[in-house]
Amino acid sequence: MLAGRAAELELALAHVGQAHPVLIGGEAGVGKTALLEACVATLEADGFECVRVVGVAGAREFPLAALAHLLPAEPGQLAPGTDTLVALAARAVARLTAAPGSGTVLVLDDAQHLDDLSLQVVTAARATGRVRVIATARTTETLPDSVRALGVSPGVRLELQRLSRRETAEAVAAIVGGLVDEATCERIHQATDGLPLAVSELVRAAVHRGALQRQHGLWVWNPAVAVDAHLGRLLGFAVDDLGPAERHALDLLCIAEHLPIDLVRAIASTADLYAMEAGRVVRASPRLGWVVPGHPLLRDAALQAVTPLRLQALAAELVPHLLRSAERDAELERRAVVLACRFEVPIDPDRVVHWAQWARGRGVGRWMPEVAARAWSERPSALTGLAHGDALVQLARFSEADAVFAAAAGYDADPGVQVLLALSHGALLRHELLRPDEADALLAHSRELSESAALQLDLDAVAVNDLARAGEMAPAIALWRSTITSPRTGETDGGLYRLTWPAVIALTLGGHVAEGEHAHLVSRSLRESSGHRHPLVASMAEVWWCITATLAGAAGGG
Repeated sequence: MLAGRAAELELALAHVGQAHPVLIGGEAGVGKTALLEACVATLEADGFECVRVVGVAGAREFPLAALAHLLPAEPGQLAPGTDTLVALAARAVARLTAAPGSGTVLVLDDAQHLDDLSLQVVTAARATGRVRVIATARTTETLPDSVRALGVSPGVRLELQRLSRRETAEAVAAIVGGLVDEATCERIHQATDGLPLAVSELVRAAVHRGALQRQHGLWVWNPAVAVDAHLGRLLGFAVDDLGPAERHALDLLCIAEHLPIDLVRAIASTADLYAMEAGRVVRASPRLGWVVPGHPLLRDAALQAVTPLRLQALAAELVPHLLRSAERDAELERRAVVLACRFEVPIDPDRVVHWAQWARGRGVGRWMPEVAARAWSERPSALTGLAHGDALVQLARFSEADAVFAAAAGYDADPGVQVLLALSHGALLRHELLRPDEADALLAHSRELSESAALQLDLDAVAVNDLARAGEMAPAIALWRSTITSPRTGETDGGLYRLTWPAVIALTLGGHVAEGEHAHLVSRSLRESSGHRHPLVASMAEVWWCITATLAGAAGGG
């Protein structure tokens, strides 16, 4: 996997071609060996003889161990009366310099692990001018002088960095061999911090487990991936080294994802958060005064070892603490409700209904579907059915949503709620279940129910949007023009914005570019005046949830 390494590959080959040594450095897993192998493949194709030498951490105490394949099988083949090690080293130098000219390339992988005598052989072979050297070394460790000298002019030291977001996306696409959803690439980049080996391990494991799937020609992330022990070690998680108090604090933090520091200390008073931070187990959250797991994948790694009964017990312990602190921060109440619904902890149904409606009104029901499901289960009504159905639609569970919408329509509700329910159900029937006749009937019934101008305007907006999505631009434009030229008492800027937005698309695609540009300016003005700048700006808690929900959406392939 060489995403983002084209410049380094070209530079390394240029220096080897000029008989200058090359040292490829960087942390573990950053792609040093992959770049080295790419160099070797090109050099061998160009006619160079590449002699590989691999350093092994546990073999430094054995002289010439890394060069064993260059030495005679039996010491008896050496001249009598000579020091065996010296003679073996001389034989290795002779083997490396035997080829005519300078067509031999000594390829050293993990050169920091080579023993001293092997490094002397490398230095002696280089001094003959007949051997070129390209090496990798983990530069987060102390390097021997002879290894460090490889990167000194006229040689070059290439210090590899982690992948950028764009480079991670290129790497993922190369591994799966196809186009990858942008949100999926962002999730993988966040999970691996752009470490190439971690990207490769995670993607291959996700494909194997079915967490990364190809849908309609595009690779997308499906459920949250769990971290196996190998990847956990690669990412540096020190979970197994934690004491009981620290592990308890981590488990609580992992099921909640984010928590205020003072709340963690109140629950797990003996846990050493500073030691946990030093071990990369926790870190400060972007939100001041909060703490999060030390890595995006640590939550999965830590909770893998927790049994379902213990998870429920942890949630039951945490929920009361969150509710007691909810007066100072509504976000804590939201987290308490989500945990209670996710792990079946008892909680006031009125709180559940409130947060289900909150999530639906802000379009984030898919990030907390358990809340809407429990609200519908414990307090069935047209409103809770609307929230649950919308969340199911966002999760692409269309048949279930259809059944919930139909059941919710049987409950008494004011006309406004009935119209909203019909709008959501109608959109599902038309666009996902492909039952347009039933959708038309629902919308016609909604017009009979709707007495207010605001609801009538929303129905017109749905009609314009449906026509535009169906490619019927002329009828969509005609309906929009007739609606805006016939103002009705009670219309709101929000309703006009929802009407004008699909009209911009219809006008532009229908060839009315100038009118479309004007409508776009009008829609922007209506958006500002109606408070549609962002759906989550009512309080600091909601602003924070906006950020975390957006990140969760990116991570989940939303």
